[in-house]
Amino acid sequence: MSDTADSCADIERRIGLATGVARSLATVWKSKDIGISTKVRLYNTLVLSVLLYNAKTWTMKEDLNRKLLVFEMSVLRCIAGVTRKDRRKNRDIRMELGITRDIVNHVRAKRITYFGHVVRMQPTQIPNIMLYGRCREPDLLADQGKGGWTT
Repeated sequence: MSDTADSCADIERRIGLATGVARSLATVWKSKDIGISTKVRLYNTLVLSVLLYNAKTWTMKEDLNRKLLVFEMSVLRCIAGVTRKDRRKNRDIRMELGITRDIVNHVRAKRITYFGHVVRMQPTQIPNIMLYGRCREPDLLADQGKGGWTT
């Protein structure tokens, strides 16, 4: 996260790390002895865990969504043994692999889950304070006799 609340650098770094993991599994993706379901489980466990670390805090924009989708489909095409020259649609490849939601919706679900956690946090915890925009606690204001804004 940068001082401008931009997650671009973090997402690009995560894509780079996950690309390294996916490339290290290239022999697994190409193997005819390993079933598709096992490959998908390895993808979910090893690649997505590296890619989506801290995704709940990302600020998402359309260009970042596109980068994530491009990365996801490049790995899924390797798993399915399909190239871009085969002209297969992304949704058909996902359906063949049994993947029900794309990476952007996966990130969206993580963010919504985290939002629920922050809403339920104690009002004294920093993420909750940041969410609601409080700069001072009400009990401190009463003790000091000073004005201050809270929402």
